[in-house]
Amino acid sequence: RKQGLIPENAFLNVFGTRFRLARNLEACEVVGMTDRTADAYTACLKVGLAYAAVEALENARVFSGKVEFKDARLAAALRDSKNRFILERIVENDVVREANKNRLRDFLAGKSEDLREPIYSIRNLMFHGSLTANFLKLDTSKTRRNIIYMLAETTLVTADEKFSAYVRSFESAD
Repeated sequence: RKQGLIPENAFLNVFGTRFRLARNLEACEVVGMTDRTADAYTACLKVGLAYAAVEALENARVFSGKVEFKDARLAAALRDSKNRFILERIVENDVVREANKNRLRDFLAGKSEDLREPIYSIRNLMFHGSLTANFLKLDTSKTRRNIIYMLAETTLVTADEKFSAYVRSFESAD
């Protein structure tokens, strides 16, 4: 309880800063990199920051359980023959744990509609793994980059809904 903070408030502070950063991230300008490659990294960075915001919100314990990310159209787009390469490539990666690979395989097979595993996997490879714009062929496909941006947006919308419900719970208590 340093400085009068309780852990839940600290996590909410982290949520707020990560959420604002992810929400307002427009573009990364990288000297010596093509605009398409920089755009690919911006999309993945946005996913990573959005997921980090959700993790902070979950750690604040303002609701029970894990957040689910549902968007049937986006799930279908990820499974589409032109785009499934993104997740198939992640499954092939040595850095990804077998349990995560199995959840991605289940997602690709239509056994799950929750986008959490694709979102988590991109975030994990971005911050801890071997993700490059070329690895997922994001630098050559605007469609694939847009899918990554849509994953980020779905994550941010879901986080905003969860946080808003938490805030509304105080209003109804009055």
